[in-house]
Amino acid sequence: MRFNLLLPAVVLSTVGSGRASAVFSMTPDWTYTVTGMPTKLRIEAAYLDEDSIPDLVVGNIEKETLTVFYGVGDGTFTLGEEYGSIDPDWIESADIDEDGDIDVLVRTIVQTDTLTLYLNSGTGLLENPIKISGPGGHSEGVFLIRDINSDSHLDLISFGWLTKSIVAEGVYALLGDGTGGFATELLFTEDDVCYMGIECVDIDNDSDNDIVILCWQKFSVWLNNGDGSFTWVGYCCDFDNEASFGTLGFGFLDDDEYVDIASTPGAGLGTYSVFSFTGDGQGFFEEVGHWVDLGTVLIQTDVSDYNLDGNNDAFFTGDAGSLLMLGDGTGNLSYDYYNDYLPYSFQVAVVDLDLDGDIDYVSASDTYSSPFRMEVFLNKTIQLGIDEAEAGLSAGEPLLAVSENPVASSAGIHFSLPESSDISLFVLDINGRVVAHIQEGAATTGEHYATWDAADLPTGCYTVVLRTDHGVVSRRCVRIR
Repeated sequence: MRFNLLLPAVVLSTVGSGRASAVFSMTPDWTYTVTGMPTKLRIEAAYLDEDSIPDLVVGNIEKETLTVFYGVGDGTFTLGEEYGSIDPDWIESADIDEDGDIDVLVRTIVQTDTLTLYLNSGTGLLENPIKISGPGGHSEGVFLIRDINSDSHLDLISFGWLTKSIVAEGVYALLGDGTGGFATELLFTEDDVCYMGIECVDIDNDSDNDIVILCWQKFSVWLNNGDGSFTWVGYCCDFDNEASFGTLGFGFLDDDEYVDIASTPGAGLGTYSVFSFTGDGQGFFEEVGHWVDLGTVLIQTDVSDYNLDGNNDAFFTGDAGSLLMLGDGTGNLSYDYYNDYLPYSFQVAVVDLDLDGDIDYVSASDTYSSPFRMEVFLNKTIQLGIDEAEAGLSAGEPLLAVSENPVASSAGIHFSLPESSDISLFVLDINGRVVAHIQEGAATTGEHYATWDAADLPTGCYTVVLRTDHGVVSRRCVRIR
């Protein structure tokens, strides 16, 4: 068993809502009134039709409906079809049947643990719902979609009950066959888990997906053996007296190639702290920062570059607020934005809604009193074109832009260097694995252009990374068919 030496905590004093941000406004850019008695909405962004614009799938437990909103491309939406859905506790989307269209999966756990797979017709209509038995139910119904046994088919990973008294928890996989069929398998047991803190990503750089679980005051690390079986390597990190009922998100917070963590381990039990940890590429993490009294309950974490400065940030969303912490490339984070609202936005969609190259989000709120509203907040970051980037060049920073986003079969990659450098231009998938090497070697000062051939890659989120002698810059994009 291995424990990491912890660095001194960086403590931030209490902050309140309403503070100005260069990224997001405090008021929404588009709203939609949700009729009927509302409950916490589940909101998932998905490319459902063929127009390359993100759409929304919204689940309402009170109304027992699943509603599709079609994106216009400017951050607004038109109302689409409504489907019956009993207790949609969590929604995810992916190309489950491998036909090139994004399908929708909805999990319900109130009566019996069931997943419903809505197959996409290719035009945005959700047809032929398939019922799949879940692993036994768990609070909130959170699940992940990943390939864990390296067979190129997507699987589902979640918590389940070993007994109805919840004496111990099991981490289960529903192994996919690429056609919409699944077989349930118990991966391992873990006695002391939180309800939402689970992630499945390659943390030891061996090209398979590992699992990290948020437990009581620590992380539990399970490494994939390459075939979908897992070996426990121990606990790491220490949250002192932090309760563990929160979330964790993986991404690159410093300038190495190892996956890092941003987490709110005690959010669900009233301990409003944020932690950041840097990974060592072997499955273990070291604390970099700790910020207290941020004043919100948070359910999801996304690690991406929100202000387009070349460093990934941490965006925490859900339940009672949205919090943006900006990164500086070292693993450290600084408070930028907090928008609080009453707890009706359980699952939040985070994606580029207006197709301008930065990341927006959709939540739900009754902050403004009745009526209850779904709300779009557009990212305000000004993204400079590669030909107009004099300010960035004078600051001595490399610049990077993806000319097509979403990406169909290929995309143009523009980058500019303040001076000559050895470079590495590559693409990571959502699990942090390198899926394409675009360019390597020496490059001269000035502008450059390369082509990323994405034709053989599956649909999903990808990150284009430019590593130079003078820094690392990345851009997130979406691959569609």
